[in-house]
Order: sequence, then C-alpha cells, then structure tokens
Amino acid sequence: MKKLIVLSLFVVAAVGLNAQSFYFGGALTGKSTWLLNKAVFDRGASQDIGASFGNDFGIVGGVNFNKATGVEINLLFNTFSQKYVGTEDDFAGIYSDYTSKSVFKSFDIPILFKTGSEGAYFEIGPVFSFINKSTYERDMDNANLSDIKATDNLEAYNGTNIGAVMGFGGNINASDNLIITLGLRFYYGITDIGGVNAFGWDKDRTENEDNAYNYLDSSSDNKYGHKDFKTNPLSGGLKIGIIYMIGD
Repeated sequence: MKKLIVLSLFVVAAVGLNAQSFYFGGALTGKSTWLLNKAVFDRGASQDIGASFGNDFGIVGGVNFNKATGVEINLLFNTFSQKYVGTEDDFAGIYSDYTSKSVFKSFDIPILFKTGSEGAYFEIGPVFSFINKSTYERDMDNANLSDIKATDNLEAYNGTNIGAVMGFGGNINASDNLIITLGLRFYYGITDIGGVNAFGWDKDRTENEDNAYNYLDSSSDNKYGHKDFKTNPLSGGLKIGIIYMIGD
C-alpha cells in the first residue's frame, strides 16, 4: 500500500506543475456507517444491525488544471461504528436479548479527481485507510449475563484498507478567495478489514464455534458463518468544507 500512496502522490505532484490554481482548507463529514459482513447478515434475528453513524474531519488541498478539472488530497481522521441488536440463546446456554456496538478509528487518505462547472463538482478516487484503534461493547438484557464494556480489539482488524470514494455537491463563493463546499460523499472499502461479528467474535473464534457446533450437529458446519466472514465498510453522508483559493 505504501508504494501505491507514494506513486499517487508523485503523480499529483507532477500534474501540479501545470496547475492553474491551488487551494487548501478543511472538511467535515457526518455519515451513516455500515459494516457489510455476510456472516452477520445471514444470521437473522440473532444478529440484526441497527442505525449507526460516524464522522471524519481533516485538511484538504488541491490543484486545478483549469476551470473544470483538478486533483485533491484529503488527510482525514475517521470514526466508523456499527450497532447490532439481537436475540440469542448461545450465551453460555442462556437466552437473552442484547445490543452491541463495534467502533474503529482510522487515518484516511483520499486522492480524488474532481470535475465541475458553474459551482457544481463531482469527485471520485481511491482511499487509503489505516486502522489505528477499535473497540467492542455489549449490553445484555438478561441480568444473569455480564455486559461487556468498551474493550480494545485492534488485533481483530486488518491494519490497512483500500477503498473508493465518490461525491458531488456545490461550491459557494464566500469571498474572492474563500469558498464553502457542501455535498454528499459515499465510500466503500474494497479490501476485507476483518473485525468482529455482533457477538464480538472474530473470524477465528467464529470458526471455532462452528466446529464445536458441527461436533454436536454434523448437518451444519457453518452455523455462525466463518466461511462467509469478510467485512467491507460502507458509508454515505453530508460533507461541508471551507477552502482558500490561490491563483486564477
């Protein structure tokens, strides 16, 4: 991944030599977040998902080749969450409703091709993401079972992820050089980030539980879905930013 980032930055620097204008500023996105995992989605009422939200913020910088096209780089601090609700009888053989939540934080570097005219823009490009913190927590409705407070589980995640981002919106001139941007941005993580399911189990734990269940019931060797355990983050939300333009 480092080679891809270096190559991307080299290309941006090279094309920047022919830039008509430069800009820099900051941006904030509030978004709906999803961790797509077939091993969770196929489990029915035992592992349902709940509405989840996150955000990212940071600095942006870009070059415009002309009035219609340019390239932009973002350096973003990202927070991503997924809530779960379910009813399950596999907690030490005790039936209980529960809610749980997974959260991870990452440092993201989107490199975007941008085009537009008359105040509107469209953006698309790769995102290089580095996960640096994650937690899992669970609340049990049954008083006989213990809750799990927010617990670090960074070892369950793959440290890096490559994704794609697409967005569109408008630019509002606040002054001759100051521009406010407002738009929608969507993101999909292409590579598997690992992580955990609604119970807090990673892929290895899920496989162990499947093997144990298969020992009791040979008709199923994928009850908890270890064969389908792959996690791809997905998000979409409202982005607002402010940039200062240098040049024509």
